[in-house]
Amino acid sequence: MARPIKTNGAVYKQAKSQYWWVMYRDREGRRVRESTRSTDREAAERFLRDRLDARHSGQLEVILSGRKLPFNVA
Repeated sequence: MARPIKTNGAVYKQAKSQYWWVMYRDREGRRVRESTRSTDREAAERFLRDRLDARHSGQLEVILSGRKLPFNVA
């Protein structure tokens, strides 16, 4: 059984980065940090909400693994 999720996540800025970052925990309780690639805080908060919704619906692993796929390489 997975550990209980202790936080809903956070939106923050890293030093030397123009983009907002998010931190949240996946279903297994591991911390996930990723860039939103957005300079708008409201967009970053929507990004975090989408990630949390995906976590609750069981789709987060699919989304995160899709980010690792290579782009169209010819």
